[in-house]
Amino acid sequence: MDAHTLQYILRSKYNINEKFQAEGIFVVLQGSTMKAKGLFSIGIGERIVVVAGINPRGPEIDYNPVFLTPVGLLGVTYKNASMIVTISTPLKGKNSVQLCSSSKAAAIWNDFTTANDYLASKLSGDIRCSASLSASSSDASVGAEPE
Repeated sequence: MDAHTLQYILRSKYNINEKFQAEGIFVVLQGSTMKAKGLFSIGIGERIVVVAGINPRGPEIDYNPVFLTPVGLLGVTYKNASMIVTISTPLKGKNSVQLCSSSKAAAIWNDFTTANDYLASKLSGDIRCSASLSASSSDASVGAEPE
C-alpha cells in the first residue's frame, strides 16, 4: 500500500482499518457555478465513505478527514460524461465533486462507479435504492440514495 494514500494515512495516523474499493482525488465544486473550492480525497470502503481535505505542503501529502460516514447513510449519484459525483448526507446536505485529471482517471472513475453500484445493490435489501439512466449515454446518471 502506497504511503501517500488516504487508506494508508487513516490506518497509520487514525487507526482506522478500512479497505477501500475506490480512492481518488476530487475538486469540490461550489454550487451551480462549478467553481473549484478545494482538493479532497474520497475513499469508498465496505462500511464507510471518507472525505478528507488534502494538505500538499511539505515533502508529503497529508489528509485532514472531513467526515467518515457509514455507507447506509449516504446518497451517491454520478454523471459519467463529466465525472462528477454528488454525495448527500443528512448533516452536510449535497456536495458535488469532480474527479481530477490524471493518466489514471479512467481507471479511478471505473473503480468509483463499480464500488457505488456494488454498494447500492448490497444495500438494496436494507434500504431502497434508485437507479436511472438518461437517454443520452454520455450523460448517464446512476445513484443510490436512502429513501
